[in-house]
Amino acid sequence: MKRKRGIRIVLSLAAGLGLLTGPAAAQERFRQRLPAPDPRPEFRLPRLESSTLSNGLSMTVVYREAQPITSLHMVFFCGERASPEKTPGLATLAAGIFGQGTQVRPASEIEERIESLGASFAVAADRDVIVLGFHFPEEFLDQALDLVAEMILQPRIGDREIKIVQSMVSAEISASERDPSFLAHRFLGGLLFQGHPYGKFAFGRGDIKAWTSRDLVAFWNRYIRPNNAQIILTGSVNINTASRKISHALNTWAARAVEAEPLPPLRAPQRARICFLDLPQAGQSVIWAGTVLPPLVPGERFALMAIGQLLGGTINSRLFLNLRESKGYAYETSSGPEFYRGGGAFSVRAVVRPEVVAASVREIQGEIQRLTREPVTLDELEEAKFSMMGGFPLRLDRYDQFSGYVAAMRAAGAGEELWSRFMANAMEVDAERALQAAQKYLSQPFIVVIAGSRAACRESLADFDEVEIYDARGQWIETIRK
Repeated sequence: MKRKRGIRIVLSLAAGLGLLTGPAAAQERFRQRLPAPDPRPEFRLPRLESSTLSNGLSMTVVYREAQPITSLHMVFFCGERASPEKTPGLATLAAGIFGQGTQVRPASEIEERIESLGASFAVAADRDVIVLGFHFPEEFLDQALDLVAEMILQPRIGDREIKIVQSMVSAEISASERDPSFLAHRFLGGLLFQGHPYGKFAFGRGDIKAWTSRDLVAFWNRYIRPNNAQIILTGSVNINTASRKISHALNTWAARAVEAEPLPPLRAPQRARICFLDLPQAGQSVIWAGTVLPPLVPGERFALMAIGQLLGGTINSRLFLNLRESKGYAYETSSGPEFYRGGGAFSVRAVVRPEVVAASVREIQGEIQRLTREPVTLDELEEAKFSMMGGFPLRLDRYDQFSGYVAAMRAAGAGEELWSRFMANAMEVDAERALQAAQKYLSQPFIVVIAGSRAACRESLADFDEVEIYDARGQWIETIRK
């Protein structure tokens, strides 16, 4: 297998992990229909065994017998929230440096080494964490650990490497910026988390120019420490063997006090807003609407996950039946929560025809308000819970998804409620809990971001009482009122 290079810019740590990554990943479009809820076979998960090495490195091992592929994820608790104010995106730069060569060998040799192991390698930066993923045949565990240790302990950080990563990230952002959905989601994140460390995740290409090797060395020395990391190992290896091998590879990695700044509480938007990003070449219009969530207890978390499913997560969801099937406004819809260590967000997405933007926003707002006033029906709730429980084993189907789920779960600060207690927590959601969660969190003001052609949406935009107009770079142009 060839090495998978590149840095993920979007809000995702593990492919297919809709539980933690929200509506952009939660729905696999309308052609996927769930089967009737037949009796489910018993689903057993392996036990998570944890330990801490002498240098403070936390370790979780998931033993899977006769597993030919071993998956290793290293989670560093220093995502974009840890980037300095003057250099947003520095965590993404740190992620990109992995694999750009070490003091021992150049990047080309690192790549050849990974390919010679029949392995795949990827790294991603998110709001809270940097996650390194490495998948390889089980017989190469020692070699893989040695290579990871080399990347961590002897990174090659110079002007040349910085420029390479700047070019990579700039190209990835440039490609993403052709997608109205990406632009709208990034802009919404910037508004929801404005003034909060999570807002730094919405950096753009202009911020990349401020990156320097000096800043990166300071970031690396401060945060890339064993007592600020966790390693997750999934495969045919027990915790005793894993402890011995990991300790041997990383015994010279020294701990150091990490003075991470405490996260301020997330605050709901002060008022509802309609914001429009003018993308003259856009054919369709994309609507993203969202509000923030504080840290949640498991019952609230699963209630909001169920609400996300029944609101826009399936082909029988309210938004899909309303906007697509009944009115013909939308091409697709999705909704759901995103969970971070310090809280999260609940958002709704719809791709619609330009001339029905205002009408679509009103329908979305109406469906959200209805959830706060009326208990959901038993049929809706059972389908939402069945979708959650039926999809959970599918997220763990492949070896990389399995290990990636555990890594993302740890990255979000979650534990057994999303592992051994997942099915039980999903089953415990009832109409009363769903109504209480909706009243508590979905009654908050929502910010709506629309990305599309202003010319194509002109008549529809006139239906709003007030709409803020921005250019494609997110610069304010004007506010129009009736």
